[in-house]
Amino acid sequence: MLVLTIISQALLYLCFSLIFGSFLLSLVSNTNKPKVNVSKGILMIAIVGIPISSFFPVLQTILFLSPRMGFTESFQSVLTTFEVGKSWVTIFFVSFILFIFISSIDYQRKKLYGYIGATLTFIMIVGVSWSSHASSINQFFGGLSHILHFTAVSVWVGILFVVSWFSTNHNNWLKFLNWFTPIAMSCFVGTIISGLILMNLVITDYTNSWLFPYGQALLIKHLLIIPLLMYAIINGILVKRKVKRDPNFNPRFWARIETIIILLIFSVTAVLGQQAPPKETTLVKPTSIAIKNQ
Repeated sequence: MLVLTIISQALLYLCFSLIFGSFLLSLVSNTNKPKVNVSKGILMIAIVGIPISSFFPVLQTILFLSPRMGFTESFQSVLTTFEVGKSWVTIFFVSFILFIFISSIDYQRKKLYGYIGATLTFIMIVGVSWSSHASSINQFFGGLSHILHFTAVSVWVGILFVVSWFSTNHNNWLKFLNWFTPIAMSCFVGTIISGLILMNLVITDYTNSWLFPYGQALLIKHLLIIPLLMYAIINGILVKRKVKRDPNFNPRFWARIETIIILLIFSVTAVLGQQAPPKETTLVKPTSIAIKNQ
């Protein structure tokens, strides 16, 4: 069950990035981006994937309580009184609205549709963030920091992922980099700042946290940021120079490598979400991981 939960959380981040990136790129004029084609079917699958993937931590909590309370009572209790359950209910209803919305319109036809889609996606990000480890420790600052962290990553990774894997050409790549590079840098800075705040909330000593599974996963995540930053520099500076000199150069290969590293970081982040932070470990038994009551 733990492995399935970790996989589901990695897929959750991927679904959010695909959806958010698609809506944001729909707001950009065709002259400032390569031609992008994310079919309605793929987008709808990603939307369905969000409530499914986000349900696994809920199910894990239900299964933990069911031997004492019974499955039905545990199911009802988790969805109505636990933050992780109430957040999932919100995510389910918003994703349902988004699914109906996308199935009814062509989101690329009008910018208004893109704004609506991005807003609904952001509401689901808030739902996920409000049931995070940091939010359970400090609901306001923890939840707010997680929202900033998740949003910054989804904007940066979402745009990059959609352009690198769903573009049909590399036309206007230089114009794309001109506006995307400062956005990516801003999101990276926002990710670092919010990440430091989140880390300060859940651990008291960074090096001592390596004794715990949570700290070990956090260290791996930080180490993966090094090659990610390296490829970000390659794509933002070196590839930009190459495109200027050679308009026929296809930069999508380098962008795809960057997204692969990001997928690895998503996987490690999913592991973090299923481990008890050191502050929680000192207060509660390890078996109470993922149970966040109101």
